Amino acid sequence: IFKRKKRRHSVLESQRRRSDRVKGQPPSVVGMDFLKSRPQLFQKNQAARTEVVRRSCRSSPLLTKLLKFPLYLASIDVTVFELGQIYRGAFCHNYWSSAQCAYHHIYPIGYRAQKEYFGRLFEMTIHLGEVGPIFKVRDVQREVEHSGHTPTHPWTSVCLAAKLGTRISGPLFFGFSDPELQDAISNMYTKDEREASETGSVVHNTSPSPLEAFVKEVTSNVVGLGEASVLAVARWPALGDISLSALRHLVVQDQGKEFLSFLLTSSEMPENVRRWPKWKIVAQKVVHRLLQKDIFSQTPKRGQSLKQGVVVNSTHQPISGNTRPCDKVVNISCLAPKQHVSKVSQVVSTSKSKRKKLYDMSIHQAI
Repeated sequence: IFKRKKRRHSVLESQRRRSDRVKGQPPSVVGMDFLKSRPQLFQKNQAARTEVVRRSCRSSPLLTKLLKFPLYLASIDVTVFELGQIYRGAFCHNYWSSAQCAYHHIYPIGYRAQKEYFGRLFEMTIHLGEVGPIFKVRDVQREVEHSGHTPTHPWTSVCLAAKLGTRISGPLFFGFSDPELQDAISNMYTKDEREASETGSVVHNTSPSPLEAFVKEVTSNVVGLGEASVLAVARWPALGDISLSALRHLVVQDQGKEFLSFLLTSSEMPENVRRWPKWKIVAQKVVHRLLQKDIFSQTPKRGQSLKQGVVVNSTHQPISGNTRPCDKVVNISCLAPKQHVSKVSQVVSTSKSKRKKLYDMSIHQAI
């Protein structure tokens, strides 16, 4: 009985409250002001935060000479044979890892490593893609190769093919979660790249290619087209000059019928885009945007629906006949040039379903 009481007393002592704030006080009150009032705690906290932020860019001038390949990463059981090189060409901003990763870094092109998993040896490589890196995982024994645009995609294909029913972290299996490998990669950074790795941002190409400039111009002015879709549009045989003005001139000639058919049926478009159930509606909005005269002056924000452009003027009407107080008179001015679409003025309900039907009708008239 005595031992039991003594043990209970020691457990209670270990669980005793040791916080400096009053019991019941919200934790948000004890913040930076509390730390600054205690210089030693503040310096310790800042040092810990700095170490976490800069852990992806620790480097030393002799690091490359000290490292010998093949390099074995004991933390994740990966053998690195080639470190690769930093790519700084077109679309180099797509070669950065996600800012939510443990280490924010650049994926080196030419990287080659091996890892043994569930009794088989796999070779992992990173190749140069059209707009970003391509990650490949090859089963050495079975000569089966899986590829994807992120480190997780090929490893997910490996798990699905083996019917493992597990989830794998691609950056972890590629070796990018090891501090020693991150030190080696950060040793190849420039000053701007080092700052970007600390802040979680990316470094863009200072002299973009014509294709990169075209992708940036279209994605910033036309809502609904991403980089992969714009690259498919750039390969459109009917498009001669790769520019937004040339694309708009081609669309205006036949009111966007040929361009809409290309967006919906062409094999050049990404397969996941063509399979998207709402792609038909989005493609019609893209054509409408290109038919606007003021496409370069009034650019909608990313994520803003073009549906907002349908309602130009709305005023409440007095109660008369079948008109209800909530009804509005909506003057519909289509997003296409005015000479191709007749203006309509009618009374419609403010309900979401009827406004959507009215908007779809205006889109059909323009095309």
